[in-house]
Amino acid sequence: MILVGLETALFLGMIAGEIPPLRADHEVAIANQVSSPPQRLTPIRLQLKWKHQFQFAGYYAAKAKGYYRQAGLDVTLIEAPADIEPAQLVLQGKAEFGIANSDVLLLRAKGNPVVVLAAIYQHSPLIFLALKQSGINNIHQLAGKRVMLEPHADELIAYLKKEGITTEQIIQSPHTFNTSSLVEGKADAMSAYSTDEPFFLQQKGIPYLEFSPRAGGIDFYGETLFTTEKMIHEHPREVREFLNASLLGWQYALKHPEEIIDLILRDYSQRHRRDHLLFEAKESRQLIMPDVVEIGYMNPGRWQAIADIYRELGMLKSGFSLTGFLYERYPAPPWRWIYTVILSIGGVLFLVSFAALRFYRLQRSFKKEIQERKLIEAELREVEQRFRLLAENTPFPVIISNLATGEILYINHKTAEKFEVSANFVIGQPTLNFYVNPQDRAQIQQTLENQGYLENLEIQLKTASNKPFWACVSISLIQFDGVKAALTAMMDITEQYQLKKRLAKLAMTDELTNLHNRRYFLHQGSIEVKRALRYRQPLALLMIDLDHFKKVNDTYGHDIGDQVLKHVALLLRSILREFDILGRLGGEEFTLLLPNTDQAGAYPLAERLRSIIEEYPYLAEDIRIPLTVSIGLKVIDASCQTLDDLIEQADTALYQAKGMGRNQVVIAGG
Repeated sequence: MILVGLETALFLGMIAGEIPPLRADHEVAIANQVSSPPQRLTPIRLQLKWKHQFQFAGYYAAKAKGYYRQAGLDVTLIEAPADIEPAQLVLQGKAEFGIANSDVLLLRAKGNPVVVLAAIYQHSPLIFLALKQSGINNIHQLAGKRVMLEPHADELIAYLKKEGITTEQIIQSPHTFNTSSLVEGKADAMSAYSTDEPFFLQQKGIPYLEFSPRAGGIDFYGETLFTTEKMIHEHPREVREFLNASLLGWQYALKHPEEIIDLILRDYSQRHRRDHLLFEAKESRQLIMPDVVEIGYMNPGRWQAIADIYRELGMLKSGFSLTGFLYERYPAPPWRWIYTVILSIGGVLFLVSFAALRFYRLQRSFKKEIQERKLIEAELREVEQRFRLLAENTPFPVIISNLATGEILYINHKTAEKFEVSANFVIGQPTLNFYVNPQDRAQIQQTLENQGYLENLEIQLKTASNKPFWACVSISLIQFDGVKAALTAMMDITEQYQLKKRLAKLAMTDELTNLHNRRYFLHQGSIEVKRALRYRQPLALLMIDLDHFKKVNDTYGHDIGDQVLKHVALLLRSILREFDILGRLGGEEFTLLLPNTDQAGAYPLAERLRSIIEEYPYLAEDIRIPLTVSIGLKVIDASCQTLDDLIEQADTALYQAKGMGRNQVVIAGG
C-alpha cells in the first residue's frame, strides 16, 4: 500500500508540474546503463552544410564515442557537394537529417516540410569581412563595392536591407571562399564565418574588420539541425534518438576539443591545420554558449522574431506560422489517457476512503486526529496552489533560488522569456551565470543574511544569450522544499536607467562640445581645491581662450563657429589624462584643472596645448581657419583658498597673454 501511494504521489506530482521530467540527455545516459545496444542498426545519413571541420565536432564525437550506436543508429556524415544546396538533398530523401542556417525558416515558408530539431549555435557566425586597408569602415560603405556573397546567406542580405542597402547596390563577385581574394584585391569584402576565415588573416598579420548582423539588431541562430515532417511521422524513435545522441556528442566535443580535433585530422580531413581547428573550436564555443544555455535550445519567441525581421524586410509573406516548424522534444502528455487514469485512481481512492470511514467509526478519537491532519495538508496544498497560480500569472519575472548555493529552484514563465531559457534546463543551474558583475551576488547574499530582505535594488543582469539589461529587484527569504531560499521579483528598468544616465550626463555636460559644463566644473573644481589644500597636494588651473573667435563668427557664421569650438575641444581632450577636468565656461572660453600637477608639469602641458591648436587648423571642404589660443596658468598657493581665487588669478594671467600679442602662455605672478 505504501509503494502504491508513493507511485501515485510521484505520478500526480509530474502531472501538476511539481516534479520536472527527465532531461533527454539523462534519459539516454540511463538507457545506456540498463540495456545493451540493439543488434540491428538503422542506417542514418547526416548531410553537412560544408566540408569537414570543427563546425560539426559534436557529430564526430557522437559517432566516435558510440552514442549513435548505443541508440541503435549507424550514422554516415556526408560532406556538402559543390553542385547542389545541401538542404535540397534532405528534401529529396538522399539524407535523413541536415544542417542549415536560420534561412531554413524561408525554406519552410515556401512550402517545404522542414522541421528544426536544435539550434547548436545560439548566435550565427555569418559576418562580412573586409581588410582595414580597403577603406571600408562601416557597413554602409559596402555600397558600390565588390562583395563575394555566398549562397543562402539570407541573414546577411537582411542585414544589408535593414541598413538601407539593396543587393543591387553592391557588385556581387563569385565567392572563392578564400581570403586571398581580399589580399590580392580581387574583392573588397566577403561573406565569411567568424569561426573560420579570420584565422587566415590573423596568421598573416593582416588587419581586418568584421561586420556582424548583430550590430544591426539581427541575431539569428546558426548551425541548425533539421529533418522533414515525413521522417518525424514515420520514424519518431530514430529522430528522438539521433537528436539526443547528437547533443551528447556536442557536450563531449566542447569538453574535449583537442581530442576531437585529433579525431578530425585522423579520420575526416587535414584541410585545416591543428592551430586553425583550435581557433575554430574557441570561436565556436563563444557562439554555442554551453555554460549558459542548454546545447540545442531553441526559443519559439526568438524564431518568431527572426520571422518578423524577414517579413519586415519583404523576404517573408505575412501570415506565416511556426506551427509544425519546431520539433517538440518534450511533447505534452496524452491528457485523455491521464484523465482516465485520474478517474480510475479517484474511484479506487473513493472505495478506500469508504472502507477507511467504517474503520474510523470504531476508533473515533483516531479519526479526529486524521481529520485534523487532512485539514492541515489541505491548507498547505491550497497555499501551494495559490502560490503557483500567483507566480505563474504574475506579469513580471519570479525566481526562487537556494540561498546557500545560489542554485535556481523555480522560475515562472516570465523569467523563462526574459532570460531566454527553458525551465527544464535552468533548474539546478547557478544564478551566478546571469550576473554581469558576479560580485553583486555576494553583496546581495550578505544583505539578505543581515536584514532578511532587500528592496528596489538596481542591478545589471544578462540573458542566456549574453544580452545585458538593468533590473529593479526585491528579495525576501522563504522556506522552499525544506531549504532556506530567496524569492526574487524583478522588473526590467533598462530604458528608465539609460534615461536617468542621459539626464545625469546632460546635467553635467556642455551640449555643444560634450565637455563638462560650467555648473559641473565649478562643483568638481571646488572639491579638488579643498582636497589639494587639505592634503597639501599641487593643483594647477589653465584658463584657455580662443583668439579672434568673434572674427570667425562674423566671417563664416555661427554654424561654422560651433564646429570650430567642437574641433578645439577634441584637440584639447586628445592629450589629457583621464582624471584631468576640462570644461567650457561659456563662449570661446575653456578651463582645465590639473590635479597633482605643479608648475613644472603644468607649463609644458600648456605649451603643448597651445602648439597643437596652432598645428591643426579647422578644415571643412574649401574652408581653412587657422587657430590660436591664449592661456593663463595658476598653481595653487597660500593666496588661493577657494576655486574663485584660483580662477581670478588665472584669468588675470590670460588677459596678460592677450595683451602681449596672444598665442602664448602666461603664468600668474610669474
